[in-house]
Amino acid sequence: MPLVSFIIPYYNLPLDLIRRCVESVAAVSLDSGEREIIVVDDGSKEDVSKQLRDVCPDLIYIRRTNGGLSAARNTGIEAATGEYIQFVDGDDRLIPNVYDKCVDKLRETRADMLMFRHTEDERAVVEKKPYVGLFSGTDFMMDHNLRASACGYVFRKALIGDDIRFKAGIYHEDEDFTPRVVINAEKLIYTDATAYFYTLRNGSITTKKDDGHILKRLDDKRDIIFGLWELCSRLYFYDYMAMERRVRQLTMDYIFNIITSRRGWQELRSRLSELKGRGLFPLPIKRYTLKYYIFASLADTYPGLLLLSAVLRMVKRNR
Repeated sequence: MPLVSFIIPYYNLPLDLIRRCVESVAAVSLDSGEREIIVVDDGSKEDVSKQLRDVCPDLIYIRRTNGGLSAARNTGIEAATGEYIQFVDGDDRLIPNVYDKCVDKLRETRADMLMFRHTEDERAVVEKKPYVGLFSGTDFMMDHNLRASACGYVFRKALIGDDIRFKAGIYHEDEDFTPRVVINAEKLIYTDATAYFYTLRNGSITTKKDDGHILKRLDDKRDIIFGLWELCSRLYFYDYMAMERRVRQLTMDYIFNIITSRRGWQELRSRLSELKGRGLFPLPIKRYTLKYYIFASLADTYPGLLLLSAVLRMVKRNR
C-alpha cells in the first residue's frame, strides 16, 4: 500500500502549469512504492497523459466527463489506495524540501492528519525549524481558527470512510469537507512549515465577482452552515462545542459577505431572518477571537448592525 496518494484535479490548464505541479509532487522524497500520483482530468479539451507520464511514468491518469472540482476530487478519492491522501490543485505545487519534513513527521507520529501552511510568494519560504503541535481534531477546533483549504493538509483516508465526500456543484466545498474530517482525527499534527505554493490566476473561480457568482457564493455558504449546524445536533460535549465554534465563525463570515456584497438592507434582513429561524442569529457573544467578539457584539443590536454595515462598506471601498 502506498503511504500517500496525491490527487490532482485538472481542467483545461496550460500544460506548463500542470506539468510543474506533477514535477513538484514527483520530487517529494518518496519512492514509487510509497507514493501514488493520480491526475483526474475533468473533461479537458486535451488529454495530456503522455506529456505527464514523461515526468512521472507511473502516474495514474483518469479522464472523466466534466463535473467540477468536487466531483473530480471524489473520483480521485475512490481511486486512491494510499494510507493517506493529499490534494494538490493542478495550478499549484508542493514545496518538496519542506513537504519532505511533513512526511517524516507523519512517519514518526503516525498521526491521522498533518496540517501545514501555504504561500503565494516563493520568497516567503524560509528554511527554519518549524513549530509543531499535537492535538486531537476536537481540541484543535476548540482553540484554533481552521484554514479550510483541502490542499492544506494530508490526512488518513480512513477518516472519511464511505460517507464524507465533497459536495458537487457548490462553491466553498472545502468549508464543508474540512471540519468533517478534522473532527474525526484522534491525532492531529499542526506545523507552521510552508509546504504548499498557491497560484492565484485571473479568471479562476475564486476571482469571479459578477452578480450571479456573488449570489451563488452566498447561497452555498448559507447551505454549508446549515449542514454543519445539523451535524452539530448529532455531536456531544466537546465535539459539539468544537463544531459550534466553527459554525459560529462561518456565520460571522457569511454576514460579513452579505454586508460587503452591497446587496442592500432588504437582502441583509432577509438572510438574517433565515439564520434566526435556524437558531444561528443573533450570534452568541463569545470570545472565540477578538474579531468575533466585536462583530457579534455589534451585530446583536439594530444600531450596532447599522454601524457595522457602514464601517465594513467603507473599509472595502477604500481597499
